[in-house]
Amino acid sequence: MNNQSQHCYLPEGSKPKTKNTIIMVFIILPILLIACLGYISQSKTNECHKAAKEFISYVIEGSGNAQELSLGAVRHNLSKSAVPEFTVINIDTKVLNRSKDHAVVMVTSQSQKGDIFHLGWHKLFMIRTENQWKVYRIQEAEPVITAGRIEGVDDALAVLKKYVEALNEDYEQAAAYLAGRARSSHLYMEEVFKNQLTEMKFENITAAPVSGGRNTLLLQVNYQMDNRNLSSLVSFYRSSKGWMIYDISQI
Repeated sequence: MNNQSQHCYLPEGSKPKTKNTIIMVFIILPILLIACLGYISQSKTNECHKAAKEFISYVIEGSGNAQELSLGAVRHNLSKSAVPEFTVINIDTKVLNRSKDHAVVMVTSQSQKGDIFHLGWHKLFMIRTENQWKVYRIQEAEPVITAGRIEGVDDALAVLKKYVEALNEDYEQAAAYLAGRARSSHLYMEEVFKNQLTEMKFENITAAPVSGGRNTLLLQVNYQMDNRNLSSLVSFYRSSKGWMIYDISQI
């Protein structure tokens, strides 16, 4: 019997295939890891969105559950503040910044109670503790004017004119055309300006667009008052009820 040592030979072409397989593994594996990390990151971002929406919804509705999603001074203030009991119409959230356990979320909320429609913006500062995102700080905010195709100038100007007319007739009703800090300031200063504004006459109101897009608009408004030519920059946001004014800055 021939004791010549036997050798095992791979079929022709096997070595290149093995080499190609290894190369493919090194190409595909990092892609899969990146995809998995991206999925995990997106999942955590979604958790921020969800927690922010739930928190604002609870606050608007006057639910005690808002306290369970808050910490520190926010939780304390919620326990002491009056219950608004509005109905949520829409809430949009945008994560401005997020790390593993900290996030800043911009929230745009629209709500209503009877004839009162409320539009507001807040930055929520959130921390992740015990597997739950919670709000530890709230900051009133405003939308950013986003440049784009400018639309609805005539509609926005019509809203401004209605606001001016209301100032001469019913100061409190004029607040219906305002949003955010503009509305808060208007109502806060009612005792100071209520009687003065009824005597002021705004005439020859015209407007020219400065910037804006689908949901935001900035107009330069020119008008006359007491035979003086004046100008203001007026910022608008398109809500589900139409354009609303959130800032008036005289220039």
